[in-house]
Amino acid sequence: MNKLIIHIGTSKTATSTLQVFFRQEREQLRQLGVHLPVDVSGGAFSTQPLSHHNFAWAISDEAHRPADRTVAPIATQIQQLSDEAERNPDCHTFI
Repeated sequence: MNKLIIHIGTSKTATSTLQVFFRQEREQLRQLGVHLPVDVSGGAFSTQPLSHHNFAWAISDEAHRPADRTVAPIATQIQQLSDEAERNPDCHTFI
């Protein structure tokens, strides 16, 4: 992986729109060497189809995390992302 792109946005900054687009164009992006990490459940990435809440919650303060959620430490989540990058050597960019 040469590049990691993270779009962190507050409400109404097109975050969901970008996620929907990326999911819809997943195969075409993959052919261009762009990977959308989604297969890490309960760790770096949410099992929800359009978001990565667990990652965002891990880098936010505890006051902004849902009380009913267990969130892996950011170091663990970054390691999971790194592991996924190693499993996808043909991709130069992760979004």
